[in-house]
Amino acid sequence: MDGCYICQDPEFALMGMPLCRKCPACGGHVQADDTVCWQCGLDDQVFWTVVGLVVEGELSFDAGVKAIGNAFSTRDWKLIVPTDEQLVAAVAAFDREVLDNAKNQ
Repeated sequence: MDGCYICQDPEFALMGMPLCRKCPACGGHVQADDTVCWQCGLDDQVFWTVVGLVVEGELSFDAGVKAIGNAFSTRDWKLIVPTDEQLVAAVAAFDREVLDNAKNQ
């Protein structure tokens, strides 16, 4: 991705370091040394933790959906309040991941 020092430096891949990834909700950029999407502000570490808890049965699906609303992080000490569209995308991604995991078990 343009502007990302990790994506633009081929040595990171040669060193076997984890590379940047797509946001599970919006497809935006999550830098390898961060957990927050540059585009929508979703913290994918929180997202994947919630998915894991629901898949493992440690959290109900409804509680997981509510927790996804709290998966948006803070940036520059300001709380990121997701738009309705961002929240719908995050919940849809959560639903998809939980269902995909359920099918694969």
